[in-house]
Amino acid sequence: MTPFRCLCSPPKTKLVTHPRQSLLMAPVELDTVHYNVRMSIIYDAWSSASDFEEYNSMSNLDALLLISGEHSEDDVPRKTSAVQTWLLGYEFPSTFILMQKNRVTFLCSSSKAKILEPIRASSPRIPVEILALPKAKDATANTQEIMNNFIALFTNVQRVGTLTKEEQSGKAISDYKAALQAAGHNFEGIDISVALGAAMAIKDEEELKIIRTTSNLCNTLVASYILPKLETIIDKEKPTSHAALVSLVEHRLGDNERAADMKLWSKGRNLTDVDFASVEFVYVPQIQSAASGYNLKLVNEPSSAEISFKGVLITSVGLKPYSVQIADTIKIGQERGVSLTDVARESKDCLFFFQQDNEEKPKPKSAPKPASPAKKIAGGKALRTATRSGGGAENVQTVRTKNYPHQVELHAKRQSEGLARYESGGGGGGGAERKTWKRFVSYKGDAALPTEISEPKIYIDKKALTVVLPINGYAVPFHINTIKNASKNDEAEYVYLRINLQTPGQLTGKKEDTPFEDPDATFIRSLTYRSLNRMRFDNLFTSIQQLKKDVNKKEQQKKELADVVEQDKLEELKGRRPHKLPDVFPRPALDGKRLPGDVEIHQNGLRYTSMANQRVDVLFSNIKHLFFQPCDNELVVIIHCHLRSPIMIGKKKTKDVQFYREATDMQFDETGNRKRKHRYGDEDEIEMEQAERKRRTQLNKEFKAFAEKISEAATDSNGEPLELDIPYTELAFEGVPFRTNVKLAPTMDCLVYLTDPPFLVATLAEIEIASLERVQFGLKHFDLVFVFHDLTRQPLSINSIPSSQLNNVMEWLNDVDVPVAESQINLNWGPIMKTINDDPAEFFAGGGWGFLTIPGAPAGGDSSASEEESSYDESSDGASSSEPSESDFDGDDASDDDDMSGMDDSGEDWEEMEEKAAKSDKKKADKRGGGGGGSDSDVPKKKKPAAAGKSKR
Repeated sequence: MTPFRCLCSPPKTKLVTHPRQSLLMAPVELDTVHYNVRMSIIYDAWSSASDFEEYNSMSNLDALLLISGEHSEDDVPRKTSAVQTWLLGYEFPSTFILMQKNRVTFLCSSSKAKILEPIRASSPRIPVEILALPKAKDATANTQEIMNNFIALFTNVQRVGTLTKEEQSGKAISDYKAALQAAGHNFEGIDISVALGAAMAIKDEEELKIIRTTSNLCNTLVASYILPKLETIIDKEKPTSHAALVSLVEHRLGDNERAADMKLWSKGRNLTDVDFASVEFVYVPQIQSAASGYNLKLVNEPSSAEISFKGVLITSVGLKPYSVQIADTIKIGQERGVSLTDVARESKDCLFFFQQDNEEKPKPKSAPKPASPAKKIAGGKALRTATRSGGGAENVQTVRTKNYPHQVELHAKRQSEGLARYESGGGGGGGAERKTWKRFVSYKGDAALPTEISEPKIYIDKKALTVVLPINGYAVPFHINTIKNASKNDEAEYVYLRINLQTPGQLTGKKEDTPFEDPDATFIRSLTYRSLNRMRFDNLFTSIQQLKKDVNKKEQQKKELADVVEQDKLEELKGRRPHKLPDVFPRPALDGKRLPGDVEIHQNGLRYTSMANQRVDVLFSNIKHLFFQPCDNELVVIIHCHLRSPIMIGKKKTKDVQFYREATDMQFDETGNRKRKHRYGDEDEIEMEQAERKRRTQLNKEFKAFAEKISEAATDSNGEPLELDIPYTELAFEGVPFRTNVKLAPTMDCLVYLTDPPFLVATLAEIEIASLERVQFGLKHFDLVFVFHDLTRQPLSINSIPSSQLNNVMEWLNDVDVPVAESQINLNWGPIMKTINDDPAEFFAGGGWGFLTIPGAPAGGDSSASEEESSYDESSDGASSSEPSESDFDGDDASDDDDMSGMDDSGEDWEEMEEKAAKSDKKKADKRGGGGGGSDSDVPKKKKPAAAGKSKR
C-alpha cells in the first residue's frame, strides 16, 4: 500500500484558519495590532483591485459586508467564520461587519461590543464604529432603532461585496432582512470569496507555525495509526465497521473522558507540546469502501457496514487549527494494494516558478546584446552563443579543427609583430630594468662619525643604518645593506658573533645576479667576534637582525609604491549640483567604522565622501576600464573602476576602486524592525520574492544609469570614449586565479571577476598568447595562462577550470582574436620568461611562440615545435603537482598589472635545457613508473614551486 499524501488546502477554497474559541471563556482579549495589520491587507486589496486579477471581484464596490448568523455544531466550516478568526482571533456569531471606504462598522450584541471596544480605542488606520444591540429582555424598540441606524449606512450603496453563497440564520439575521426590506434598499451583492481568499493567503510567521504543526498532526495520524490499522484489518480480514474505525480515529485527539493518545503523537515531530484541547477535526473522518458505497461529498454519519477487504478504499482526514486535509484512494487486489491517486509525490514533480513578463528567455543562438544602441562586440569580434555544448572529445576536436585556420593566422600575426617590435632592440632586455651597482654611504667624512666609536667595540647606528665594527683598532662602518646576515654561537664561557657580508659568487635565488663595482677585487666574507659578555652580544645580534628586517621592509614598500601616481587636483563642478549616487560602500574599505557614503560626478573625476567625511578622488584620466555588474544572482550591485596607474587609498595601494550597495533590504530582517512592526511577522514567501525582484531591478536601473553618466562625463572630460562594460554572465566559467575558486566573466574588452577582492581585470588587447595547459583526456580540470605583450609582466595563471568549459573557452578566445596554444603539462613560465627577456629579439628570430602547439594542428605536422616544447619538461619536472589547486603567481595586487621584478626563477640557455630534456626522457624510458625525473638537475631549489608538473601517464 503506497504512502498517503498531505494536501494543504489553499486559502481560496479552505478558509478555516484557527480553532473556534468560545467567547464565553474569560478573559477574552483581542490583539489590536493583529487586527490593524490584517484589516489593512483587506483595504489594500480593495484599493488595488483593478490592478490584480485575484482582487478583480472587489473593483468598483461601494462597501464590503460580512454577515455571521447563529452558530451550530452541525454546520460545515464557513468562510465568514474563517475571516472573523483571521481578523480578530475568535468567531463572533450573530455579528455584522460593514467595511466602507472611510470606516468599519460592527453590529453585534452588547457583550461582544465590550470585547471589540479596545479595537475602536486603539485609533486604527480605518476608524471603527460599534453598534451594540440590546439584550432580548430589553425593549424591542431599541433593537429596531439600532438596526435602522445600521441600514441607513446603505443609503448610497449600489454594489456590495459579500459571501453570497453562504446562507445565515438567526434572530439578528431575520431582523436585518426585515429592516432592509422596510427601508426599501435594494443593492447588488457581489461574491468576493476569491478576493478574500487571496488577501488571506499572505501568511505571517504565526500562521506558518500553525500550518507546520497541523501538517505534522495529520501526517502522524495517517502514517502511524490509520494506515497500519487498515493494513491489519485487511491482512487479517478482521470484521470492522466503518463507524467503529472512525470512532477509533476520533478518540486519538481525546475528549472529556480520555486524554489524547500521546503514545501516537510522540511519534511525530515537535508534537509533545501541542495543546490538544484546541485541536479538532474539520469534519468527520471519511472512510469508504465498496460495502459503504462512495460519496465524494462529506458525510457526517459513517456507515455501519463492515469494511470491504477488496475493491477501492477511500480515506480522508482533516484537522485544525489551520485546515489541512490528507486524502488517498487505494485499490486492494488479490496480492497488493495500488494507489489510484498516483500523482506527483516529490517536490520536484509539482514545484513550478513564475517568470516576470519583462524577463525574456535567453535565445539559444543569439549574441549577447548590451544596452548601448551601438552594436557591441567583444575584443573586436562579435561574441558567439552562450549555449555551446562542451565536454565530448569529438565536439572539442570539431572546435579545434574549426578554429585552427584562424589560430594559424593569429600566431603568424604575433610572430610578425614581435619581429617588428624588437628588430632594432638587439640583445637588450626588452625594456626590462637592469640591476646596477649602487654605492651605499654611511657617513660623509670623519666629522659625521658618532662619538661612541672612540672605544673599540661594536656599535649599531640605527639613524645611519650602519654597523660600526672594530678591525685592528680602527672603527670601520658597514652599511646594513652590505651585511648578508648575522649568527650567534655559544661555546663554553664565550659567545661568538659572526657577521656575514655580501660577496659575489655565493648568492643564490633572486639576488644571484646582483652586480658589484669590481667583482675581481678581494672581498671579506665574514667577521667573527668573541666575548664573555653574553648579554651584550645577545642585544647586538637582535639589533642587527631587527635593523636588517626594517631596512628590507622599507625597500619593499618603496618598491611597491614606485608606480603609484599622484593624481591631479579634482575640479569640483560649479553652477549646478553634481549627479550623486547615495548610500554606497567603497572598496578598498576606508579606515574606521564601515559607513556608507555618496559618489559624485565632478568636472574631471569622481569623488566619494563617507559619513565620516573621508574622501576618495578618482580622475577620469586615470580610469582605464569602467564596469557595471548587476545584482542578478549576486548579493551586491557594483560600479567598478580599473585604473591605469595605482593610487593610495589610506595606506593601501590599489588599481581597482569599486562602489557597491548590498541587494538585501534591512527592513526584511527577521530580528525585528519597522517592516515587521507594522506587518506583525514575515512576508509571505511569494510576496518576498516579488519584492526582492522588484528591489533588485530598481537597484540595477539606478546603478546602470549612474554608470552611464560616468561614462558620458569621462568621455567629455578626456576627449576619448570611455565605454561602459558589462560582464556577460552567460559566458562565465569557473577558475582559480588566486587562492579561491571564482566565476570569471568575459566583457567586451576584458576578463573580470569583480564580486569580491582580490579583483581580476585582464585586458584582452594586452594579451600576447593564451596557453591551455593540462589538456588531457580523463582530467576534470585544465589551466589557462595569459602571457602579455609586455613580456616583463608576470603571466596570469587561472587554474582548475572545469574540462566541460574547454570548448567554450577555446571558442571565446578565438572570437576575441587571442592566439591559443595547448599542452598536456604545466609549463614552467618563470625560466621561460626569463630566457625570453634576456634577448627577446633572438627569441622571435628563432621562431617565437612556435615551440607551443596550436590546438587542432595535424598530428606530427610540426616536429620542431614538439622538440622545443619538450625542452621545458625537465625544468618543470618535480617542481609542482600536475594539478595545482591555486595560482602560482599570487601577487599582493590582484589586478592585471603586476611586473616581473619579483620573479626568483633562474634561467638557462637552450642547449642546457635540451640536454636535460634528453636525459630526462632517457631516464623515464629506462624506469617507466619509477619516478625518476629531475633528480640530477642542477636547477637551484626554490622556496615556492613554480607552475610546473609531470605529465600523467
